[in-house]
Amino acid sequence: MEVGNDPARPALGDPFLQSPIARVRVSLRGLRDEAERLLREKPLGAPQRFAAQLAALGGPLSDRYQHVDVERLIQPNVGPDGRGLNAILTALSVLEKYGRNLLKPDKPDYWQTVKFDNPVFKNTVDCIKGSREVLAKFGYTERQADGLAFPDAHGEPDMDRVAAVTFDIYLARYEVDMILKGTHPKPELFSFISQEEIGKSKVEMQKQVAQLTPPTRPQVQPAHPPDIQTPADECAICAEPPDVRCPTCDKSLCADCDTKMHTHPSREAHERVPLASPVSMCDICGGDAVMSCVSCDKRLCTDCDGSFHRHPRRFEHERVNLKTGRITKQVTSPETKERPPFLKPIVLRHLSMPAGSEWECPRCSGSNLSTVYICRHCQAPHPPLDMRSRSSDAEMAFEAGDGAAAPPRPPATWECSTCTLVNQASAVLCGACNRPRQANKLKPTATEAVPPARPPTPPAAPPGMWHCEACTMFNEAKAKVCVACDRSKGARAPRAAVDRQPGADVAVARQRPSEPRGPRHGDAAMLMAQEQRRKILQEEEKSKGIELIRLIRSGEHQGFSASEVYCSLQASSRPKALEWLRGGGLDECLDTIVAMAENLPHAGYGGSLSRQEATDAWIAADGNIEAAAEECLRARRVKIAEILRLGRYEVAAVAEKLKLNSGDVDKALVALQGELLRPSVDRCWHAPAEDAILSDGDDQRKLRFLLARYELQSWGRATLALKLLAEENEQYQLEDVVRAVRDFNDLERARQYLKRECPICFSIFPMHGMVNIIFCQCAVCVACFKSNFTFNIKEKNIANLTCPVCNASHQPDEESRTTFFSLLDEQFRNYLDPEVFRLFENKMRDRALYMMPNFRWCAHCPNGSIHDALRLRMDCTYCNKSTCSKCKKPWEVQHEGLTCEAFHTWKLDNDPEMQAAGLAAFLKENGIACPKCKFRYALAKGGCMHFTCGQCKHEFCSGCYNPMCRGNECGMGCTHMGLHAHHPRDCLHYLRDWDIARLQALLTDHNLAFNVQPRLGTVANTGYCEVLEQKDMANGLRDEPCGKAVADQQAGLCELHYKEYLVNLVNENSVDPVHRYDINELRVEMQRNGLAEPPRAANEGNAKYQQRLLQEILANIPLVKRD
Repeated sequence: MEVGNDPARPALGDPFLQSPIARVRVSLRGLRDEAERLLREKPLGAPQRFAAQLAALGGPLSDRYQHVDVERLIQPNVGPDGRGLNAILTALSVLEKYGRNLLKPDKPDYWQTVKFDNPVFKNTVDCIKGSREVLAKFGYTERQADGLAFPDAHGEPDMDRVAAVTFDIYLARYEVDMILKGTHPKPELFSFISQEEIGKSKVEMQKQVAQLTPPTRPQVQPAHPPDIQTPADECAICAEPPDVRCPTCDKSLCADCDTKMHTHPSREAHERVPLASPVSMCDICGGDAVMSCVSCDKRLCTDCDGSFHRHPRRFEHERVNLKTGRITKQVTSPETKERPPFLKPIVLRHLSMPAGSEWECPRCSGSNLSTVYICRHCQAPHPPLDMRSRSSDAEMAFEAGDGAAAPPRPPATWECSTCTLVNQASAVLCGACNRPRQANKLKPTATEAVPPARPPTPPAAPPGMWHCEACTMFNEAKAKVCVACDRSKGARAPRAAVDRQPGADVAVARQRPSEPRGPRHGDAAMLMAQEQRRKILQEEEKSKGIELIRLIRSGEHQGFSASEVYCSLQASSRPKALEWLRGGGLDECLDTIVAMAENLPHAGYGGSLSRQEATDAWIAADGNIEAAAEECLRARRVKIAEILRLGRYEVAAVAEKLKLNSGDVDKALVALQGELLRPSVDRCWHAPAEDAILSDGDDQRKLRFLLARYELQSWGRATLALKLLAEENEQYQLEDVVRAVRDFNDLERARQYLKRECPICFSIFPMHGMVNIIFCQCAVCVACFKSNFTFNIKEKNIANLTCPVCNASHQPDEESRTTFFSLLDEQFRNYLDPEVFRLFENKMRDRALYMMPNFRWCAHCPNGSIHDALRLRMDCTYCNKSTCSKCKKPWEVQHEGLTCEAFHTWKLDNDPEMQAAGLAAFLKENGIACPKCKFRYALAKGGCMHFTCGQCKHEFCSGCYNPMCRGNECGMGCTHMGLHAHHPRDCLHYLRDWDIARLQALLTDHNLAFNVQPRLGTVANTGYCEVLEQKDMANGLRDEPCGKAVADQQAGLCELHYKEYLVNLVNENSVDPVHRYDINELRVEMQRNGLAEPPRAANEGNAKYQQRLLQEILANIPLVKRD
């Protein structure tokens, strides 16, 4: 596979692949793709070659494993609390089998579910931590009560994902196995597996092998020494199949020998070439094929080859070992090759199936002719002798005399507890019934035959019963099939050996290799017929049971219980049972039962019956209405008698309670006892109120009540509480008094605790009803605290939060201000409403943003962002529009490459919309920008110069942007002043008092042009000023047009906004209006700025003195140039 062919990966010439790590990752990905493709095409294939190459490449585990976290899977299962590496290997093998089954086109019958109570899953997989997560990666994501299942929405598993997870499991098993064997080329990648754990797993494995390996007979050594020349397909050291070839050493080696041989310093640099051996699968089980039969043209694994060629007609076939190339021929029957050379005589009687008869496959229950040795349905072989003697009939039975020996079984086998088939020790599932092997120890089967005992005479069956000859079970006369063994009535028990009868045809012979024998007629014909009848009856009962289960499940989905569905079959025909239930047949039936039961003799003693009692009786009577009526009345009488034995109650009351509680004896008894206890309960729940106790004249009772109810520390504290409550002029609350006496043990301090005055509302509260403001020593009531700070947070800037009592804020610097807000955050969280607290947090967030020099607001939406100061264009991520970060105006294409001043000039001269809007657009463009949060408003400055920012609540002058202060907040000794600002002399606050001619003369003195007529192309003059300004409306501040009349020679604006237009020109060009001041205005300017007026010289004229004042102002009060 060429990596460059994949468009999703970098090409071979890509610079990314120049790094070693990148090349390793690309190689890992390519090997994984090949392995996953092999598993998708051949689910039973063995990707051993790819796993070996991946292990040799190394790299991080996260690069080699795509879905399974191997470290997380292995690490929790090793150590003192884990099951060990051997258990992990077993679990990985079973999980790999789950994945391969999902990849097969013909999946097992129940592949959608994994049951937790399956012995194989429970003992091998579920005991490993993390195994269920692996099943979830396969697709078993729906949790059920007893296991995991595929969701109903997914019809088929995701083959690509299953193949990837299956290869992860295979690779993990392969690498852990190499770690245990010490042959892993990169063992440092598994550093989380300690050497102690590896050693312990090896010891456990050796113990298991020693227990499972039977003692072998010594093999006869060949008379001549073997040929020392090693074939090319064998390891040069151990003669195992080779994995690599070293051209330098000219040797083919397996993986283990290659690791040991090339660790020598002189051979470390040898380059080895991996040998790609073709992978062949077994034709029966899908595993790795080892033998190839020349006669029957089949490739088989070791286990299947031994089972398949054990048949007498095939045990002489010649097979070729695919790994070594050697030819193997079995010259003796597998059943007799290990027999001792001298056997004692045994007695044989041949019992075989008649010609034309059939035998049943124990695996799929399919029928086959007696001449066929392989099942035509599932390709399973004919069951062995001990199995056939139980299921179909005994073909050969041994009758051993004294000392006679039966043919020996293999020394390491296990017998299935369900079907008694003897299986090989390596088999996990039974070869006949596919049930798992139970967790018992393997033990060699006995080779000595036990003399058969004569069967005892069956006991006589009781009247109305019949005796099963197979299992000796007594069954009812109407039953056709035994309830224990499912055999039909009259079927004989299968015998493992034929009893010796007088005159029987007995043959005495030496044991020799078994030969195929011809069929003989005998008792087997009768047994076969009986077995056939039993099968027919069993199939009929089975079909009836399946139909009943289907109906029950359908009824449960519709809300009916299994008992109701079963009993409904007795009242209607089988196909209409559910229709009868859905149509209200059950309700009518229950009403009939209740009516019949109440009309029976002595029915008055039982009273009225409930619907639930009728339902229980109907189910108990299997749907018989008459029997249900009698059963319902009988059960009611039994319940009444049971309750009457427990106490003295009226029969009518007992019947009524039973009806109300649906016949439940326990609930009816509780209801009856509740009626008897009602007076006592009423006295408990209707005890005198606390006020009644405290108003009682008995002081001792009051003291006891206070001690018991409120758990006061002592009798003295209760006496102190009683004194406080007894004061005539005070109305203390009981809870407040109890809290006071718990904290203070003297009367005066308790009174002080209870009588605290709020300095705002002057109401009296206890101490715990007051709130201590966290940044001063003042205390106010909770209501005043909440209302004051709620108003300030909503209407003011949070930087101006102060104590409502002492007006303290304690914010001298930024560090103190940060601490101040942190303390307020904790206190506001406990007392303010959630929406007010969220507003406070938002303002704290905005304040932190205002402190950042590069933060800018978007001109199109109420959002902002931190912007690079070197770039003018700022792109908003919320509205996807742009704003100039310097002039804070909406960005336009013409602004690119121009300064803000140049762009503004160009726009005045070229923008049609701005020309059409006239000077109103000019005033809008030169709107108001908050000096604190930099938020820009497209508004004119006319009207009140006091402007409040809607974002940060900062108050400032819209003409000069200086802050508006109260009293001494400005720090310039303005103690007796209210809300004010210190304006410069060129501020609109002062210049708007000038008349228009004087402002025009000031601009003319500095050669500045101004408009007196509307611009060409502007809209028709409506006679009213269209400039937007902020107005205080009934529902708050709103942006509205000015609406004032427009005069001539004012460029289409009202007088106020035309003055604003002229002052804007003054400010933009840094024109100092002091040159137009008269002598009185110069004196006011000096007084306003705290500059002493110089004394006037004798005989100094007004013009000279005015000029000297002007120079004094220009020297000491320079005009600050605006940005």
